[in-house]
Amino acid sequence: PVLTDKLSEALNRQATIGQIKFNPFALSVTIRDFKLAERDNDQSFVLFDELYINVAALSSLARRAFILDEVRLQKPYLHLTRRADGSYNFSDLLPPDDSAKDSDSRPFLFSLNNIRIIDGSIDFHDEPYRTDHTVRELNICVPFLSNIDYYMKNYSEPMFSAVVNGDAVTIGGKTKPFAASRDTIFSIDLKDIDLPHYLQYVPVKINFKLVEARLDTDIELHFTTHRDGPPSFILTGRAGLRDVAMDDLRGNKILRLPALRVELGKAEPLASKIHLSRITLKEPELIIRRDPDGNINLLGLIASNEKDGAGRPSAGKPDADRNSKQKTDLLIDKFEIDKADLTFIDAKPGRAVKMNISPLNLSLSNFSLKKDERAEMDLALVLNKNCDITARGSLGVAPVAADLALEVKRLAIRPFQPYFAESVQLDVTRGFISTAGKLSIEPDAGEEPSVRYKGDLSIDD
Repeated sequence: PVLTDKLSEALNRQATIGQIKFNPFALSVTIRDFKLAERDNDQSFVLFDELYINVAALSSLARRAFILDEVRLQKPYLHLTRRADGSYNFSDLLPPDDSAKDSDSRPFLFSLNNIRIIDGSIDFHDEPYRTDHTVRELNICVPFLSNIDYYMKNYSEPMFSAVVNGDAVTIGGKTKPFAASRDTIFSIDLKDIDLPHYLQYVPVKINFKLVEARLDTDIELHFTTHRDGPPSFILTGRAGLRDVAMDDLRGNKILRLPALRVELGKAEPLASKIHLSRITLKEPELIIRRDPDGNINLLGLIASNEKDGAGRPSAGKPDADRNSKQKTDLLIDKFEIDKADLTFIDAKPGRAVKMNISPLNLSLSNFSLKKDERAEMDLALVLNKNCDITARGSLGVAPVAADLALEVKRLAIRPFQPYFAESVQLDVTRGFISTAGKLSIEPDAGEEPSVRYKGDLSIDD
């Protein structure tokens, strides 16, 4: 009775428990027939038949952490509702954003092992879209969730299965038992996932409409725990997007992408190491717009939650904590863009400017974010159907550096007239610029880029 009263008071919902069993020798707790009602009525919000928890007491005391050897939840049910105002029936349970929280406080240490959910169900009622989603026969088995170095002798096999909106989804895995480590492999094979159907549930505000996009994945997740070292999490495999169509909220075209393919070499998110074997974009079509106030459409696709002093969305500024975070070690063996079509529409000058690049072909080899690393670049594009531009050579980003052979053939001056009409009182009705030379960008002592160009330049007609 004390527990149910305290839960009901803390959650503002009526809680009931059928039975609690405690085994002091095994340090296990079993809770049966739990029900948590909705806030405003007696309908079920959360319920389950049985929750079994087995505490690893000695390990928890030795490591000063919360360690569970087993967590088993049988026949859970969850009822979710998204209201017309965008809030959820659990919104009042979310903790407030405490900006005064001490960032230096020690994190809560935990290791949850052998987590199993058996025969679960979820009902999701979406009032704004007047749709209902159902999940039935939900079975999940997760070997471990942990933020500490902890090795356990016996782990369960990873597994996920459910019937989502009438469609069966199954993801399997396997565990390799070794004396010094344990490797768990989780395979995620998804085909033809309709992303726009689920994009509406992204928790951030988006200022675009994803008209169409299909996702395919063939990914393996490797969880490895070591007896004498931290756990590792590795991703391998491949993923792809197909038939991507993105518009702004007014229906103007932003992006068309027939195919994007990413092949993972070895990605280690916990260690901030990402190795991608190949990224390929096939015939992307991108429209970039700048309005009379200088705002570029691509920069406002996702709304920022930060606000400036006047209450407007802010782009945000880097702070010391953000800069002190571990930098990502990114390596891309091959990055390719095949036959891109880019259109730039600029309404800021006195006379609107429209430029088109088609086709654009780009190839980058051995691109890295490591200091002083250089990638090999091969760029070829056609500007406004008449100007051929090529750039070949090495390119680096940490710091910015380049050594490129640049060639520009008959770059028309007239399209750029609106950009210098106010500062130079000349109207160039015709003219072409051509150049061939070597472009060098080298950092100075303060790692600021110093740009040099040596070559031939001609202005014709």
